[in-house]
Amino acid sequence: RFDGTYSTVMGERSLYLMRFFPKGNVVLSAGPVDMRESLTSMLTEDAAGEPEIGYYNVPVTRRNDSLFFEVEALRGSISYACLIGEDVLHVLKHSHINGRKAQLEYAFTPDP
Repeated sequence: RFDGTYSTVMGERSLYLMRFFPKGNVVLSAGPVDMRESLTSMLTEDAAGEPEIGYYNVPVTRRNDSLFFEVEALRGSISYACLIGEDVLHVLKHSHINGRKAQLEYAFTPDP
């Protein structure tokens, strides 16, 4: 969906956001939960991205009901495999930096 953002909270304080765009890219940002509004405002189609602060704009590949993309962090890459659900993304995040994998759910929030 292109009419809102997907988000997940890790721990109680870290917010991770992503927004997809029709031209085939996704913009990701992360930060403290209490900065949701300013982090969401960074999710623009032509964002330059700043990997050093966890802010990315990368191309997305869609296959059937799945989305795939990869970000290049400061010390290596992190790949995302997402299964599209109704108002949720089921995400497998794989760090090629340390080999860790995490299964996350990103909930959809429509634009106001």
